[in-house]
Amino acid sequence: MRALLISVLCLLLVIGIWFYFVTTAEALVAEARQLLSQTPLPAGELLSCWERIEFYYSVFSDSGQIHEARECLARALALLEQDPAAASAEFAAFRELLDLLCRQEQITPENII
Repeated sequence: MRALLISVLCLLLVIGIWFYFVTTAEALVAEARQLLSQTPLPAGELLSCWERIEFYYSVFSDSGQIHEARECLARALALLEQDPAAASAEFAAFRELLDLLCRQEQITPENII
């Protein structure tokens, strides 16, 4: 009985930490989406926001997806001065990658199991 209680408490602790992670990461992703929707794109603010997002998602997410999003953001920022149309496509891809990261880490029965 004591082992069951300890197991349940550990499970609740993990789910609580996961919930905190998800709510914080979703707020950061919403901030990044808001920055991406601004017309004169604040590149410095977007980079600092991405660094915070990357820190949170590096705990639970696959590093391949994080690297892919980082590369997409780097391509978009590099193309911003040269080709704005290609940069906007890269920013749209970056936004989709952020949404994908956010959906994969939500607390759902599939993700818990």
